[in-house]
Amino acid sequence: MSERYTHIHKSNYYEEYKRIRNQLRKYHPFGVLLAGISYLHQPVKNEIEQLQKLPWLVLLLIKWAFIDDQYSVYNRKNITINKFKKILQMVHDLSKKVKMPSQYSSLFLFMRNVAYQQFLYQQNLNVYKFGRQVDLFLKDSSFFDDKFFSMTGLHIKRFLSLSFVIIARFISQKQKSLNISWFRPLFSEYPKEEVEKFLSLISINIDSIHTELIKTEKRQREPYEYYEQTPFIKFPLININGTYWCIDYHILYRCIENYIYDNLRSWNAAKFMDKFGKTFEKYIYKSLHYSGVEFITEQQLKNTFGIKNKIVDFIITETNSNIFVDAKAVEMSYHGKVAQVSEIIKDKISHTIIKAIEQAHETNLQLYQEKSSVRFNSNSYLFVVTFKELYIGNGTTLYKCIAQDKLKKIHDSYPKEMRIPFENMYFITVDEFDILLEFVKSQNLTITDAIEKAKESDLTPQSKKFCFTLHLRSWGANNYPKFLEDSWNNIITPVITTLQGNS
Repeated sequence: MSERYTHIHKSNYYEEYKRIRNQLRKYHPFGVLLAGISYLHQPVKNEIEQLQKLPWLVLLLIKWAFIDDQYSVYNRKNITINKFKKILQMVHDLSKKVKMPSQYSSLFLFMRNVAYQQFLYQQNLNVYKFGRQVDLFLKDSSFFDDKFFSMTGLHIKRFLSLSFVIIARFISQKQKSLNISWFRPLFSEYPKEEVEKFLSLISINIDSIHTELIKTEKRQREPYEYYEQTPFIKFPLININGTYWCIDYHILYRCIENYIYDNLRSWNAAKFMDKFGKTFEKYIYKSLHYSGVEFITEQQLKNTFGIKNKIVDFIITETNSNIFVDAKAVEMSYHGKVAQVSEIIKDKISHTIIKAIEQAHETNLQLYQEKSSVRFNSNSYLFVVTFKELYIGNGTTLYKCIAQDKLKKIHDSYPKEMRIPFENMYFITVDEFDILLEFVKSQNLTITDAIEKAKESDLTPQSKKFCFTLHLRSWGANNYPKFLEDSWNNIITPVITTLQGNS
């Protein structure tokens, strides 16, 4: 894209943003916030109607009201819900000033922007992610719990227990706010001070929103901002005079599902990932072991070949194939999520995903060259399992849309019979991996069967799936391993017992 085009593109976006900003300046930002909350919590008939409210744009509008330089000007009018909707329509019309799908190098890159922007509002609460947090952060050692307590003043199990309580308020009772008195039946087990500490972790005082947002916001608005994930995911509850308002249910769910990981990573990303990476591999081992598939670990491979670099974490061995599995406990950076050109995404995944592809090929080469109990198989596949969504599709999509040069270089470095075909590569989340393993176990299938089923669907544009979750849903695969349910029950049973004892 030419620099001139980019400059015009940014200029048009910014001019339209200023029109919206000038409208917002007529109204008190607190009123804009309350109007947005009221609008998002209006009753709907179904989930589609809720999505039609465009919650991602509502939260963008609220953010703009609070980051404005003139935020502290108080002599403003209160906004009506009708005026709020009119300004929201202006934000929607701003989509004409960002890149159109035809202006992307591939439609996939446009869909990827939309996915990061909107998919988090299309997923209901996943209680199994709570069970997984128990397995990831509480099973092996006290390191994560000790660090979490030093940062927050709460132990991980207490945080998860109180998360369950707050979920009950917003899911079962369909309320949009709460205050500390609502927790009174729990005070015998969870003291008021502890509850207040918990609420402070996932909330923000309304007077602090401006200061908090401008810490990471640039003064100049950029077109890619239109597709960002809202910063309110860090504090989905707004504290207004002791009443905690839920800005959006789905944002609350995403916050507490990932709060422990996100919080610990903010302490020291490098040190945390060094610890968490090993823990994540152990979790993948547990899931594989539970599923009953035959597999070989990285350590077994090293024992076979000697200590060598570039070895995958696991190989699932089936009669007619090898499936390489590499665990990468990574997430995409902000700029990687909103990126509209492939070069940025490629840069963000070079040391993780592309490294995993190199490791799989190097492992395959060693299987081919050395006689061992681990046999080489020309029919090979690759799963790269990540902690969070990267939205990079399968190997074919990665090759065509993002990293053709790097993937071609890897293939060209190995004999043809040892290359893992791009269409045999899938980059999936740990959530998708767990569901997949439970599916093949319950249906008495092989992993190869499942991959071939996905490949067949991905052959044509009409049936190709954007992410692996859509394959799983099309198969009716939605169950999780039983051990995650057990871990979740370990959290909620004491809470339920306390509530019943005080009822």
